[in-house]
Amino acid sequence: MNRLFGYEDNQLVGTMLNDLAHPQYCKEFENHLLIEFPFNQIRNIEIECYRKDQSTIFVDFLSHYVANEKVIYGVAHNISERRHLQKNILNAIIQTEENERTHFSRELHDGLGPLLSLTKLLIQSSQRPKSDKSREEIIRKAEQMVDDSLAAVKEISNRLNPHILTNYGVSSAIQNFVDKYAESSAFNIAFQSNTARRFTPEIEATLYRVLIECINNTARHANANNVDIRMHDSGYQVLINYKDDGIGFNIPDAWLVLKGFGLFNLQSRIEHIGGTISLSSTPGHGVDYQILINC
Repeated sequence: MNRLFGYEDNQLVGTMLNDLAHPQYCKEFENHLLIEFPFNQIRNIEIECYRKDQSTIFVDFLSHYVANEKVIYGVAHNISERRHLQKNILNAIIQTEENERTHFSRELHDGLGPLLSLTKLLIQSSQRPKSDKSREEIIRKAEQMVDDSLAAVKEISNRLNPHILTNYGVSSAIQNFVDKYAESSAFNIAFQSNTARRFTPEIEATLYRVLIECINNTARHANANNVDIRMHDSGYQVLINYKDDGIGFNIPDAWLVLKGFGLFNLQSRIEHIGGTISLSSTPGHGVDYQILINC
């Protein structure tokens, strides 16, 4: 406790624990410390506290109340770094969602919008008696514009939720993306999977979007020649290994700059479906993701 709160020797002896709490947590912490229960109880609380130098830290208090002694035995942990990580993950999710909204808003405005505007103008021109084009020609062009608009809507919809993912599962959807990507990609992608079973829509959508994000990260930053993706299904676990042979990076540095938000986003998405993700990389040796999902 002395080290945690910046005190020396026995300076904390006699201090009320509640006096260490930030004012907004005092009442909640006071209720947490009540010892009027007729039975043993273990519980924890996360609150913001003041250190001796008036700086603040987040502390997790794990309390074990022993009823026959009417005593609380407790352990305190500094969780400020974890709280900071959680905040960064939340910021990364929000930023990613905003980027996706901006992207699709631009596609609707710049892609679909002009097609519909032109269709409207064509229909209006067909009503003019002195139009230099025949009514049939105008209607034919308007129909073509409608077909182009429908194709644009289909493309946008497919990017939001590929029909192959919905109908055939994550392996087929990833293979389809890899096949299409290979036509214009500067690097080779090899994908292997032994699973044909279906998972929950949330798991399938998350795995698909995480792997697509990994591929896009490789394309933007890695200068790689090859990507290898392997999905192994043991029947109760799915292990995914993603590797590229790009320039790699120093992982601690990546967490400290804006690019690290992409790593936060991958981690938060996988953890949200109960999985784990680990990353290894060093400059000059590419990246290696290991993703494990219990399902």
